[in-house]
Amino acid sequence: MKKDKEKINEKDVKKLFYKLNPCGGISLIVLVITIIVVIILAAAVIISLQNNNPMIEANKARINSDVANMQAIFTNTVGKIMAEKQEVIGIIPNRLNDPISDKKSVVGEAVYTINNEESGKIIFDNKESTEVKYYTGRKLPVYNKETIWYVDDEGILRLQIGDKLYGEGWNEQVPTSPEDESAKVGEIVKDKTKDFIDKNGDKATIPIDFAIVPGKDVVKDGLVISDMANDTEDEGNQFVWIPVNDMSTFVREQGYRNASLQNNFFDCTEPLDYSGTKASESERKEYDNMMASVEEYHGFYIGRYEMSNDGNNNAQSKKNKDPLSSIKWGNSMTDLSGGIVEKARGMYKESDATKGNAVSTLVYGVAWDETIRFIKKNYPEIEKNSNEYGNYSSGDTILTGSEIKYSLNNIYDMAGNVWEWTMESNSNTSRCGRGGGYDNNYISSISDRGPSLPNATPANLGGRVQIYIK
Repeated sequence: MKKDKEKINEKDVKKLFYKLNPCGGISLIVLVITIIVVIILAAAVIISLQNNNPMIEANKARINSDVANMQAIFTNTVGKIMAEKQEVIGIIPNRLNDPISDKKSVVGEAVYTINNEESGKIIFDNKESTEVKYYTGRKLPVYNKETIWYVDDEGILRLQIGDKLYGEGWNEQVPTSPEDESAKVGEIVKDKTKDFIDKNGDKATIPIDFAIVPGKDVVKDGLVISDMANDTEDEGNQFVWIPVNDMSTFVREQGYRNASLQNNFFDCTEPLDYSGTKASESERKEYDNMMASVEEYHGFYIGRYEMSNDGNNNAQSKKNKDPLSSIKWGNSMTDLSGGIVEKARGMYKESDATKGNAVSTLVYGVAWDETIRFIKKNYPEIEKNSNEYGNYSSGDTILTGSEIKYSLNNIYDMAGNVWEWTMESNSNTSRCGRGGGYDNNYISSISDRGPSLPNATPANLGGRVQIYIK
């Protein structure tokens, strides 16, 4: 063999190199083919893993199990309602929750009907059920991508996580809320309330016969609605949305005067319930309706401006008007007629309202304090010292909304100008004014409380309208 190798010339060596390795190895061409085969096999393995990844399959199984569990919980709740009502109920097909991905679970709501009329809600949360609100005992699971739960008219739950769909009966297209179901900036809402999702993903509910004011459509900065379409000149009655995402924190709080906590808070009740004196049926019913609305729609509206009179002596919430003053709260602690309460209620009457309409009232103390918490997110010190943000110590009122420096989250003159009557009581003899006035001579606060007899008519005391959705 060694002799044979010596006889091979250089040209033959080059040819032989590409055919065999004289040391007994494989040739280069065989090596190339081997590498190609390995690559093909590796690609096949990768594709196989992508289609049959055990971790992905396990995750799908977990999600499908979640859907099945939530379906069973929902179906059990439907059965409970039908057993209690002795009626067959229907389900309005809808999205159960707003898109979310940054939490482990979320509250979801479905509306049920009896005889084709909306009769109540099924709520995915762990709370005690009421006559019209039935709680399932569990919130809806949320995953690491944008999560949306749906229910159809047969009560079947479906789940969308990012672009993936889970549950039975999906169509080829992902269900989305119809375009006309969302409120449009500047357009008056008709027939039923519409939700609006701002650029930050925050939601406001727009009542019937109102429109979002263009340029004032960000919730955290104070989303403004008007009873006029495209009200860029601020000519209509305007209100600011105050979101309430947790009813457990929707409470009244102690106020400040001269940068110190006030002690009179502990004699304040809402509705009136002090030393045997209780609120009238009218006050109690309105309070309950207001609270139920805040829970249902996750917020309320407060007047953008202090209350003023229109040409017919009716209440309004408009810019550049003389603020209402020298007006009593009512005839007595339990007679709410003859004063500012009656005037505020007359703006959008509860008796004229149907589902989705605005109902007006004099602002409640709990709504005032929630508004302070909302403002504090942008003005942290406002609760203790508001002198810089209100008409204090000037000796006279200014026109509503006339000073931009007194605008807090698009709400004008909550600090100073006129003290503002609220529905809150102080002991069983007085009602509370809030926020201070133009004649304060101390460190003033938007949270300040000042009690007055209900039939008193101080020149420095006016009020503000709150509206809630029926």
